[in-house]
Amino acid sequence: RDVTKVFDGRLFRGRIAGIDSDDDDGGLMYTVMYEDMDTEDFNPQECEKVTTLSDDIKSGRVKEWEVGDE
Repeated sequence: RDVTKVFDGRLFRGRIAGIDSDDDDGGLMYTVMYEDMDTEDFNPQECEKVTTLSDDIKSGRVKEWEVGDE
């Protein structure tokens, strides 16, 4: 699934590359690999935020320029 994250006023795109359990609490952790091959782990709530943003941009509900300065 695609993800989009805003960081320092820029959009970064990637995909969920894996799902694992968190060693600390046993909850799920989603590993995202960005286009620049950087990776980041997200808990389910964080993952929902970045996948929803990606879906909103793809559908046209949100324009890229509207979120680039967040």
